[in-house]
Amino acid sequence: MLGRILLPQHNFCVLNFNRIFKESFLPEISESLYTYKINDIRIKNKDFKKLFIHNLIHVLCEEIIKTNTLEKIVIYFNTTTLPHTELNKHINEEELIHFIEKTVLKIRKLLPLKIYITSNTFDYFAQLVHKNDAKAVEIINNIRSLSDSLNLEKYTFQKVRAFAKRFGLTFLSDVYFNNIKSKQLLLK
Repeated sequence: MLGRILLPQHNFCVLNFNRIFKESFLPEISESLYTYKINDIRIKNKDFKKLFIHNLIHVLCEEIIKTNTLEKIVIYFNTTTLPHTELNKHINEEELIHFIEKTVLKIRKLLPLKIYITSNTFDYFAQLVHKNDAKAVEIINNIRSLSDSLNLEKYTFQKVRAFAKRFGLTFLSDVYFNNIKSKQLLLK
């Protein structure tokens, strides 16, 4: 599974959400479920939902912080497939994708993260880029449009503070988000 595509001519580093989900999120959510002894793995379970959102935000933010690149970082989220995991034993894949998509949309509104949402798979996008296909240019232009629409300088923490308080997300501090915001501002 491809992890990222560097597009230096367009000033983008595109990260594969599915890789992040499989390699970083799943181990973290599994550990959290074990630590907090949550066995009721359903989206309607408040504790599971809170833990899920907490871990997803944490993993996405950590991915931005640890990615070593000079290009703008964009997370590429595909709405059609996820890697098959243990969660599929408890939650229907379609329901899980829908829940993640809703959560990603919330995260994108709350945080200074550039998350591109599409029905095209990351591997398909990689093939298009490799072939220098016109469809790749269209996707890159859509990513550019998303990136340009985010004004990171005017980003405040009001919405995310309220969200963190509502869901009890204690790691979400101003210092943590300033690190993310600073990194995103540096990559202009």
